Amino acid sequence: MPRPEAVGFDAWKRYCGKWRREYETVYPRANNATSQNFPLLRYSDVLLMFAEADNAVNHGPTQEAYNAINLVRRRAFGLLDANGKTDLTQPESCDLSGLNETSFQEEIMNERSRELCFEALRKQDLIRWGKLVENMKNIENLIDMEYSGQFFVLAFRNVSQRHLLFPIPAREMILNKKLTQNPQW
Repeated sequence: MPRPEAVGFDAWKRYCGKWRREYETVYPRANNATSQNFPLLRYSDVLLMFAEADNAVNHGPTQEAYNAINLVRRRAFGLLDANGKTDLTQPESCDLSGLNETSFQEEIMNERSRELCFEALRKQDLIRWGKLVENMKNIENLIDMEYSGQFFVLAFRNVSQRHLLFPIPAREMILNKKLTQNPQW
């Protein structure tokens, strides 16, 4: 992936190859819908959740946490040989080891962003890690540098501390008078 300062860096305008229309098997293809399944929970997500929780509980990664994240990495990092074929004779070449709690958590954050991209999980991950507002403002600054005044920067500009919690529905507030609305809602 090119550096953000590279000319023509349009990461936020690219299309995801994960949901390509050529993988659809139903014809004719509908314009507004697809028969392609959307994953609700994947085994990779479970493995990464386990590794993250194990790292937090034990204040550092255990061998089980390494095994979990390395299973995900081995599947995703299939190394290519000179003929362009996947070479899995040395899957351990992409394995992680010898990390402390903080660096292991950083690797989990990076792995979740790569492995689970476009599966509607990133916002909740960023909220859990306390990085939502910071990351959205950083992306806003990148877009402003490249495309100042564009409408799509509003999605990043409008994020605030308010978006860390959902509002309690009005119906629930009416039914239970002891409830108080979440801050800033």
